[in-house]
Amino acid sequence: FLNNLFIGSMNGMYIYNIDEPTAPRQMSIFEHVRACDPVVTDGEYAYVTLRDGTECQGFNNQLDVVDIADLKKPSLVKTYPLHHPIGLSIVDDLLFICEDDQGLKIFDATDVKAIDKHLLNHDRRFQATDVIVLPDPKLAIITGTDGIYQLDYTDPTNLKILSSFKPTKP
Repeated sequence: FLNNLFIGSMNGMYIYNIDEPTAPRQMSIFEHVRACDPVVTDGEYAYVTLRDGTECQGFNNQLDVVDIADLKKPSLVKTYPLHHPIGLSIVDDLLFICEDDQGLKIFDATDVKAIDKHLLNHDRRFQATDVIVLPDPKLAIITGTDGIYQLDYTDPTNLKILSSFKPTKP
């Protein structure tokens, strides 16, 4: 999957082959209702979030898990309802989802058909809009309207805030 580009758009997830970087070739599109949607992949599945209340005129709040074994025919595996998903990231079967004013959720995504049954953590200590996850060391950088947080997720059930930056109000 390293030679492919996964692009979330208002109407779907596009998959492009980038073997020739100056001439990307569209492989397929997984279409969905109109919404803004970030996308991440672990090489076997793509994880797409859709949310309401955006300029993209979406009305669903959900996670779609898409099988990408055949890049020319991506297929929906399962949809999970969520509160208001914004950013997401995946590393080592850990799926991180930013839920805006509801904070950060971490799921064990080993079984893509039962992700909702494997919530490892729901951290409400901060507002979360985006997440960047590093596998080694196990660091997650969370951004939100109330600041930027660096977390140690060595134990995903017990996140440790290593540092934070909270903007001062003028």
